Amino acid sequence: MAIIALPLSITLALASGVTPEKGIRLILSHTNEQPMHMMEKAGFDKRIGKEYFCKHIDDALALAERIAAK
Repeated sequence: MAIIALPLSITLALASGVTPEKGIRLILSHTNEQPMHMMEKAGFDKRIGKEYFCKHIDDALALAERIAAK
């Protein structure tokens, strides 16, 4: 498991093929309203899974730990 902090534009470009079905999970935290709206409009939130959007970094880290423990 790797935890990497990237700007949203780079994250979106790298994640174009990311889906949980491929065994790749992208967890986002602190997504502001405007970028979140853009991702919802593009369907990006559905592609990576809405459960992978966390309001706080602590929630994102806890989710990553649960996934890694599986």
